Amino acid sequence: MKPALLPARARVVLLALTLGAVLLGALRPPSAPVAGQNAPNATPLPTSQSSPRGNTSSCQGTTLSTVITPTLRTCEEAEIQLQAEAICPVCPAGVNLIVVMQEFAHEPLWMQAEAQAVVDRLERFNERNPDSTVRVAVIHYDSRGARTAQALTDNLRTAKGAMRFGTGTNNCLAPVCFCYPYLGNLRTVPALITRMLRDVRKDSNLGDDDKTCDFVLLFNESTLGSCAGFSLEENALNAIGAGRDIERNVDALFVGCPSTAISDCEGTVRMLSNKRYFAQPPFRGTLPGAFDGELDRLHEPNLLRNITIKQQLPPELSYVLNSAAPTPSVVDVTEAGTSLQWVWDKLGVDGPHDVRYRVAPNATGRYTVTGVTDILDGNGKDRQVVIPPAAVDVYEPCVTPTEPPPTDTPTVPPTATFTPSATPTATLPPTSTATPTPRPKPVYLPISLNERCDPERRAADIVLVIDASTSMLETTGTGRTKLAAALAAARTFLDQLHMATGADRAAIVAFNAEAHLLQPLTQNRAALDAALDGIVPATLTCIPCAIETGEAALSSGGAPGRSRTMILLTDGRSNPRPVSEAVASAQRAKADGIVIYTVGIGNDLDVDALRDVASGADHSFLSPDAADLEQIYAAIADLLPCPLFWPQAP
Repeated sequence: MKPALLPARARVVLLALTLGAVLLGALRPPSAPVAGQNAPNATPLPTSQSSPRGNTSSCQGTTLSTVITPTLRTCEEAEIQLQAEAICPVCPAGVNLIVVMQEFAHEPLWMQAEAQAVVDRLERFNERNPDSTVRVAVIHYDSRGARTAQALTDNLRTAKGAMRFGTGTNNCLAPVCFCYPYLGNLRTVPALITRMLRDVRKDSNLGDDDKTCDFVLLFNESTLGSCAGFSLEENALNAIGAGRDIERNVDALFVGCPSTAISDCEGTVRMLSNKRYFAQPPFRGTLPGAFDGELDRLHEPNLLRNITIKQQLPPELSYVLNSAAPTPSVVDVTEAGTSLQWVWDKLGVDGPHDVRYRVAPNATGRYTVTGVTDILDGNGKDRQVVIPPAAVDVYEPCVTPTEPPPTDTPTVPPTATFTPSATPTATLPPTSTATPTPRPKPVYLPISLNERCDPERRAADIVLVIDASTSMLETTGTGRTKLAAALAAARTFLDQLHMATGADRAAIVAFNAEAHLLQPLTQNRAALDAALDGIVPATLTCIPCAIETGEAALSSGGAPGRSRTMILLTDGRSNPRPVSEAVASAQRAKADGIVIYTVGIGNDLDVDALRDVASGADHSFLSPDAADLEQIYAAIADLLPCPLFWPQAP
């Protein structure tokens, strides 16, 4: 809100004097085991093995090792059973949120509401993860610099209280108040944040391997223009530099510009690299939604990337081929013995994972099978857990029984045998036998077919689902924006459909914070082009919304015998709704017979999720710089199904 000003002439004189004083620093604004087997052995979360300091994963693991028939002979086999499980605590050393608020803002109430809503999301996160500590700090700043309004505390109510202050341009009557929001001094804020995080680690006795999740929510107005004739570009460049410094040292930076004027936020939006984490009024809920999406990525299954079970057999024990379940990914036989490996390589592979295999001894003695479980988390840090040794006792060789030598047997002389004389036998006359009639058998005749997919006979319903988030306005290597490249690819795709002479139909859906059906299924090409031209970007990327709206578009107005296809294009990660909801929505759509293709642009993508959303790995495409989007869409057009040439058997 802008204040009422003095009459024009007095305003000019007073404004020049007071603003000059501000720039000189003189003006200060107001202020039980199974029989026949060993009891299982368990390891109680051992420490990491040979990981560089600071690179050890916070994930921990447990392992069980059991030998079936641990005592045997050389001709027998022993079965070894393993179980491995990883546990990745959510931010094991806690979640820290530092809120940086400017004391003079054009929209202070919006700033306070967004900040408190973000803390509310953190509070709900703590309810779902009661073992994780959450802390909030508040920093206030103005033209003089920054000060700590509330140090990091786990009392969220106290932190919210530090966010309530009444300073705004509407509380200042001097004409210079209009320029105050642009004069916020952020230079000392990065160092203050670093000191806060360092102090809380020291006070909590956290070591190098104790991971905290650190977030900063910052509010700032930085214009590249001028105010009352004074250039504010240098102040905006300082704010941009401060934002980039903060972003390098925390897990995520969220920035809000508390002004409805776009020109007031020209510098602010450049403070962070991820434009999805930027918001300004009148829109509410953008920052809390983005923060919620970041917290969702901290969900335990998303923290684990890879589990590998390794087993080392001594030379005296041989691995029985094809005896393992599951099949090992590595079987390496050397003079030192046999190495076996099983790998689970995907996010959310925490387990437990069961392995069983058999070994065959080739000599008597006591032999030990050793092994480790390697755990790799989503941050590339690892931990190695020792598997309890499995002992096999081979107590004796197997002896093959031999037959005794034959003994002498007396020979009995033959005795005379009475042979009766032959008796004539009457011969019966032949009788006729009925011959059964043979049953007819099928006869298979060769046939030569020259079938081809005729698009004119195709009846396909396709919905083009296009990301309309603000990041789609970023330019690509070709000089076009990502949105422009996507629209060109969509038009190339529509060119290949047979809507005028055939039965193909298309629909258009655009999505950001919500998804909107811009054009229902139609064969009217002009209407489809108008829908593409009507796409207006906004913040956030709700992929679940997109899939649900696309499915609804294909379900309404459909007819039997028509194939249904959804092509989803995005350049980012799902927010505010988690990507797990997108995968679940896609599963329901695919179960209903919808074929889904996904197309990802750029490098800030959840590639695994896009593959899970698609109908198969070959239905998911990536375009790093959007240069090949038209070729991708043309290839998808060629893959659209044709009708069956022959009827299916009932």
